[in-house]
Formats: sequence, C-alpha cells, structure tokens
Amino acid sequence: MTRHHMSLGADYALRLICLFTDIFEGDAMLALVFIAAAQAGTQHLRHSPGYTERLVGDLFPDEARRPISVSALARSLGFPVETTRRHVIKLVEKGFAVRTEGGGVLVTSDILRREALLRAVQSNAVNMKQLIDGLQRAPVDR
Repeated sequence: MTRHHMSLGADYALRLICLFTDIFEGDAMLALVFIAAAQAGTQHLRHSPGYTERLVGDLFPDEARRPISVSALARSLGFPVETTRRHVIKLVEKGFAVRTEGGGVLVTSDILRREALLRAVQSNAVNMKQLIDGLQRAPVDR
C-alpha cells in the first residue's frame, strides 16, 4: 500500500513540475524556485487558524505575504545559494518575482494572476482530483 501511495504521489508531483516547467521554457530548476518562492510567501498564513478568511478570491492579499531570503529559499530546496540566486535573478528579469527593499524574494498576487499560471492552476486541479481518486480507490487493508 505504501508503494502505491508513493507512486500516486510521484505521478502527481511529476505532472505538477511539468506544468510549471512548460511555463518556464523547459527550465525545471527555475520552475521549482518559483514554486518554492510562491509557497514561502504565504506559508505562515496556512499555519494560522482561520487562514481561509484572509483569502481574497483564491489568493492572499499582498500585504499578508512575506518575502523569503535567497539563502532561506536555497535551504528549503536543498540547492546551493549561488544557484538559487541566479534563478531568482531570472525570475525577476522575467517578471515572475520581485525583490523587496530588504533583498527578499516575493511572488505577488498580480504575478499569480497571469494567464499561464491560471491555466496551470486549473490543470493542477485535475491532477489533484486524479491523486485523490487514486488514494480513495486504494485498498485500505494492504
């Protein structure tokens, strides 16, 4: 059973990475840095009670987001700091992240509302349903 769950999770993760790699012109590392930066900005909100009340539509407002340092981003991914810094520079140049006054990295709600990202979110909802359906069909006693 554990292997089956692992296989379902791996399939989901690969589909997610492919969705974002397509947005970043085949650069899977850039896609991972983007996903991690976007997640980091609202991670603190997802651990607080009643966090969904803070959502504006499907997104948290920018004033609730927190930037992440390049070194913290690198640690979260297990990447070298210099590699992460180069990818952050690319994200900023392409308009997929901003640098804050303190040097942090932030993915804003305007960025997350881009058409390509909205399409990826819709496709990911299908992927998530596939994962949930697979988990629900899996026998419990094995």
